[in-house]
Amino acid sequence: MESNDAILTFDTLYTTNEIQILKLALPLLSPSLRPYIALLIKGKEMKYCMEQLPKARMEHIALELDYLDVFLDSALPYCNDRQRSVFLQFKQLKHSLDMFEKMKGMMSMFDEESFSDFGTLFESFGQGSSSSSVSPEDFLRSTMSEEQTHMFEEFKKKFDDDLF
Repeated sequence: MESNDAILTFDTLYTTNEIQILKLALPLLSPSLRPYIALLIKGKEMKYCMEQLPKARMEHIALELDYLDVFLDSALPYCNDRQRSVFLQFKQLKHSLDMFEKMKGMMSMFDEESFSDFGTLFESFGQGSSSSSVSPEDFLRSTMSEEQTHMFEEFKKKFDDDLF
């Protein structure tokens, strides 16, 4: 969905025919009168939205994270530099959460015996004696950036705390 479509959808849902007529008439008015009529339109929109509040129920409040990427991409053209930076950080966080969920799904496919086999596999990367072998953790950390290492630590902590 284009960002303009989302904006138009919102405007359509939270307006009345009277408000739409006022918006259409705005270009007919003199430039000095337009700000006053625009304020009147905004006031009518606010009144209409407030009238909808008693009808609305706040039974389930949640973010649709599947739509978050679309929202962030659509909102970026409207952002100043500071907002753009925050939105891009949100996108990175969402990407990290997606990767975490994928890793969580992959980890659930393995039982404890599988991990002992992986340990044996990673020990073969060691340098001769078993005391200098590379653990699976060390092997993974050697391939990670600082941010990924932090995420891995958080992921590992959840496993250690049995939060899954």
